[in-house]
Amino acid sequence: QEINDGQAGFTYDTAKYPVVVTVAYTDNSKAAIKATAVYDNGSKVTNIHSASGNFVISGTKSVKYGTTTRAISGTESYAIICRTYDKQGTLTGTDYKIVNAGNADYRFEFSYAAEGNYRYVVSEAATEQELAAAYAATGVKVVAETGVTYDTSSAEYNVTVTDNGTEKLDVAATDKSGAAVNDAVKNFENSYDAKGHLELTGKKTFSNSEITKDGQFNVIIKRTDAGHESSTTIPVAKDGTFKYTEDFGLSDVGTEPLYEVTEEQGSLDNVTYSKDLYNVSVSITDNHDGTLDVEPSVSGSGSELSFVNSFDVKGQKDIHAKKTISGANLGTYSFTLTPDPDNNINEAVKTAENNGSGDILFSVSYNSTNVGSGKTKT
Repeated sequence: QEINDGQAGFTYDTAKYPVVVTVAYTDNSKAAIKATAVYDNGSKVTNIHSASGNFVISGTKSVKYGTTTRAISGTESYAIICRTYDKQGTLTGTDYKIVNAGNADYRFEFSYAAEGNYRYVVSEAATEQELAAAYAATGVKVVAETGVTYDTSSAEYNVTVTDNGTEKLDVAATDKSGAAVNDAVKNFENSYDAKGHLELTGKKTFSNSEITKDGQFNVIIKRTDAGHESSTTIPVAKDGTFKYTEDFGLSDVGTEPLYEVTEEQGSLDNVTYSKDLYNVSVSITDNHDGTLDVEPSVSGSGSELSFVNSFDVKGQKDIHAKKTISGANLGTYSFTLTPDPDNNINEAVKTAENNGSGDILFSVSYNSTNVGSGKTKT
């Protein structure tokens, strides 16, 4: 029977082998004896040496939300891939781990029972092909929030396993650069971003005239919230429309941009410029699909941005008449000048008297509303 001296990594043979020894004289002279051994069931003693080792790659999955890193939330789930290659660089296995809001950590553990060389590459499933393979292997569909960009980084570990004659194999690991690795930790961080833009539109009306070219009038947009003060001049198009846009990002969510909208006071002759002032407040919320909801609210002179200018020129016409009388001295008589009711003449009925020479004078004032109107009647 073998003696178990307790060497680590060995399983000792516990079998017992009987040995029958027959001792007899070699001849009748009895001058010598001979011992003959008979081994029952043989006499081979077999020990078993066994050793083991392991290597672990682990990490955490998170999402960078703007400038803040957050845990996986809601229905989000992601797949982490670990590919195994042999010494010749042949892919020998692919394993997947699903991480989600309930468990954002992953862990790949590899056990060894013999010497060997291994290479592992761990990455996140990001391509359509990888996502489909992860689903086929795990039965769990990766669900990423729209607007999330996958982490395309990877980590590579080279592992050499050697048997040093003990119960524990020597597992030595290095990263891609050749640096020794004790704890193989690779964290993955996706990034989420969302964008939106503000669009303010309005209308310019030119009463008694028309806008003849782009930029004949301008609108001023002033942003007034602290830290973002600015002023932008927006030209009015020939058709009277104007538009202001501003882009916003994820960092603007929850803020309230404020604006004042007025018309630029120009210097065109005979033009009265609008003095209207509009206040605009903007709410910005995340739609969680890569887009922002940017909603303006207008208050002030009305719910819509509208500016009305007026054009006015004045003119005057003296209308002369003559009063004569036959056979008597000329007296003083009264006369009326009545606007034609069928024409747009902004004048009341006028009265006048003749002078000593019989001359009658009506002074009539006109403005832009009378342009193109007809004659008066006397």
